[in-house]
Amino acid sequence: MPDIESQPTAVYRLYARDGRLLYVGMTNNPDVRFDYHALTKRWWHLVEKRNIEWHSDRASARQYEAAAIKAESPVHNAMHAAAGPHDTPLREARQKLSG
Repeated sequence: MPDIESQPTAVYRLYARDGRLLYVGMTNNPDVRFDYHALTKRWWHLVEKRNIEWHSDRASARQYEAAAIKAESPVHNAMHAAAGPHDTPLREARQKLSG
């Protein structure tokens, strides 16, 4: 089995009903990630539309995700964002669940 860095990786966008971009993220398993967001993100109930784009490996997805966050200013991204309202970083959310 190939390591995670060489696996195809998705960059996803989550939108509200009014078209606002709520979040940009990346994962190699969107269904699992969306289930996790449903449990940990206060804003998950606002998600009405999902857009998923696949990349050949994690490095190219990571670069695309960072550029998208900087250029599109999603409401709930903290990583790579210049300014604005930020959600709890993923690391802190995981610590809360496990602790």
